[in-house]
Amino acid sequence: YATSVTTFEIQIGDDGYETYIFGVESRLPSHYTVTSGTWFHNCVSWDTTSNARNVYINGVLVDTTSTTAGRTLTLGGYLVLGNEQDSGPGAGMDGSDIFGGEIFNLNMFSKKLSDAEIKEMARDMCSGVEETHGEVRVIKWEDVLLKTRTGNVTEIDSGCKDSLVYQLQVKLQQTEEKMNETIAELEQSKEETSTCTSELESKSQQLNETLGKLAQTKEDKETYRRDLENKS
Repeated sequence: YATSVTTFEIQIGDDGYETYIFGVESRLPSHYTVTSGTWFHNCVSWDTTSNARNVYINGVLVDTTSTTAGRTLTLGGYLVLGNEQDSGPGAGMDGSDIFGGEIFNLNMFSKKLSDAEIKEMARDMCSGVEETHGEVRVIKWEDVLLKTRTGNVTEIDSGCKDSLVYQLQVKLQQTEEKMNETIAELEQSKEETSTCTSELESKSQQLNETLGKLAQTKEDKETYRRDLENKS
């Protein structure tokens, strides 16, 4: 992730050599000892409360470092998968930095995940547990798959058949929840409208009664005036 202010605002590699946050590099190759050709879970977390950047491999915390207090993620940047943006947002990408591997289920969250949550995600790549985090999952793998691709990018079978079904089930559940919320809001609006109508009818009835009393008072006044004239 690159911005006009910081080229390597965030960078996560597959070998630990160039892990960046806010332009500060960490070299962690000794922690990336996974056998080539096997899947592994790679996770980086950070928050403004602790200012700590943590790196997890297969759910295990392998490195932590402090970042500058008060520093926040710069907005308006450019997110690229599979290459380095050496010259700023969307620029400076070349053949020597191309990612030559497989990526599956990449997500980004708007909150710092706990050690337990990250461990649960790493436990089974096909579990679909990421989808249970709802709105804090701001970058979703299913959306990434729909983005524009350049270069030699091939879609392969991850082997997680049940994961796709799970994702569809989650989306269906979320849709049903939103529909139920909308129905509840409509019912509330209908009830409020009914209440307003009842109040309006009541006010109208009170106004008519007041007008009737005023008319009677006017009539009584006229009768009293005639009586006075007759007596005089």
